[in-house]
Amino acid sequence: MPYKNHIDVFSEIERLMAGDCEYELATLESVRKELMSLKEKARGEDKVAASVGLGLLESKGVMIVGDANTWWADEELIKIGEKNKGTTVICTNDKLLRKTIMGRGIPVISMRGKHYLDFT
Repeated sequence: MPYKNHIDVFSEIERLMAGDCEYELATLESVRKELMSLKEKARGEDKVAASVGLGLLESKGVMIVGDANTWWADEELIKIGEKNKGTTVICTNDKLLRKTIMGRGIPVISMRGKHYLDFT
């Protein structure tokens, strides 16, 4: 999302969460593994986007969570959201996943327009 859509995800999350609470950013191990795979195997914009994503995870100190053997990120996000309900916000652009998560009472951040994020 940051590279292809020219959006500063970290600034947008800071803007949305400002004053509400302290927070930590985390992503799934399966997402990190997918980015690593794309960085090695993809070409063109996808390869660059994966490289940028991995660099941002490291430079912004994003915590890596979840099962290293799981590739099904959606189910893992739902489980984490339910386990930590009230203290977790999920950030995704996947329409079906957003609907599922919101239906379970878990807040979701997603893209609004082309250049910013908002709660959905």
